[in-house]
Order: sequence, then C-alpha cells, then structure tokens
Amino acid sequence: GTVSTPLSWDELTDELDLHAFTIRTLPARLAERGDLWGPAMKRPIPLRRFMRAAPAA
Repeated sequence: GTVSTPLSWDELTDELDLHAFTIRTLPARLAERGDLWGPAMKRPIPLRRFMRAAPAA
C-alpha cells in the first residue's frame, strides 16, 4: 500500500506517480532526498521501527 511522504515543489509534475511511495520504497527515497519532515519535527521517528513492523509485501 501507499504511504504519505512530503514532496518538494520540484517533484510536483505530470509524471508524479503517487503509487510509487510505499513503506518498501521510502528508505531509498530518504537516502536520496533526505528527511523532508525532519526540520518540521522536534524529534523524528526512525523509519526502521516501522519497517520491522510492516508485513512482507
């Protein structure tokens, strides 16, 4: 299933595929784009905790 993730303005294009954002694809996205929520959160929540709890896809 898809997950919510912040987007940069440059990502809002006609080619944007919202189905590409899943719990399995987010680690690579974070490695590439960085944590876009980090500056907005006082204490970021580690994604690894959710990866362990996510069912195998």
